[in-house]
Amino acid sequence: MDILKTLQDLSIEKKKLIIDHLKEFVTEDRFNRMIEVLKWRTYFITLVLEDIYQPQNASATVRTCDCLGIQTIHTIENRNRFEVSRGVTLGAEQWVDIHRHINESPSFVAKQLKENGYKVVATSPYATVSLNDFELTEPVALLFGTEKDGLTDEAFESADLTIKIPMYGFTTSYNISVSVAITLYQLVHQLHNSKLPWQLTPEQKTDLLLKWLVRDVSNSKLIIEKFLSKRK
Repeated sequence: MDILKTLQDLSIEKKKLIIDHLKEFVTEDRFNRMIEVLKWRTYFITLVLEDIYQPQNASATVRTCDCLGIQTIHTIENRNRFEVSRGVTLGAEQWVDIHRHINESPSFVAKQLKENGYKVVATSPYATVSLNDFELTEPVALLFGTEKDGLTDEAFESADLTIKIPMYGFTTSYNISVSVAITLYQLVHQLHNSKLPWQLTPEQKTDLLLKWLVRDVSNSKLIIEKFLSKRK
């Protein structure tokens, strides 16, 4: 049984009680760090990676997302499986949510994201719109493709807009993990200096803090089950 799925259905009050219990199993500094990081977490921007095949690049993108406060990553895995190296992520995969779309088409994933309120923005070195001119006005899902070929035609066709990172050299593209880092850094900076509602709601903070504690505390499932059984 997935304990996180079970906890989703609990009331916000009960979730807070479980948080108060689980925090006794981490140091005060670690818990306070979680509270501080929550202030900068966002669902306003999400990352979509189509068939990334190099674990080093996959790992670097996960680490970048955590560093910049991006909570969700979507991986489209039709030709390649998304694999990370803990030596590169430094544990970042514990703090972000990776939604894996195995054998799902880019258009299907894009449709889901649009239904959840995201504007789908593809990236290409051949786009006419520059990242420098792209203004955030609504939640965005940023699409990035494989290291060699970029996004598929279907992914481009499913996007609402295509943007490019300015380049001034002979080489026609950045490494995928570098492209992700440049794009996210610029957009997160823009987001933090805007009046857009990018921060988590109190309920979202509670849910995410609980998720982090469940992942961080050893034997958290047994601890929670024992705690809840005593409160029946």
